[in-house]
Amino acid sequence: MVNKGLADQKQVDELDKQAKRQALDAVKYASESPELSIDELYTDVYTQPFGPYKKGDLPLMLRDEGQEES
Repeated sequence: MVNKGLADQKQVDELDKQAKRQALDAVKYASESPELSIDELYTDVYTQPFGPYKKGDLPLMLRDEGQEES
C-alpha cells in the first residue's frame, strides 16, 4: 500500500494495530464463552491451517513483539 501511494506507513501501522486488536478481542470472546454441547461439537467445522494451538497460545502474528512462545 505504501509503495502504491495508497497509504503512508503510519496508516498501515494503525490498520495492523486495529486488525490485531480485533483478532485478540475475538480470541478473548471465544475463551470466555461457555463450552458448547456435544450436539454442537461437529457443527460448522473448518480446517485450521495455522494450528492446532493449545489453550492460551496465540498465533505468531498476534503476539506482541518480543513475546515468547508458551
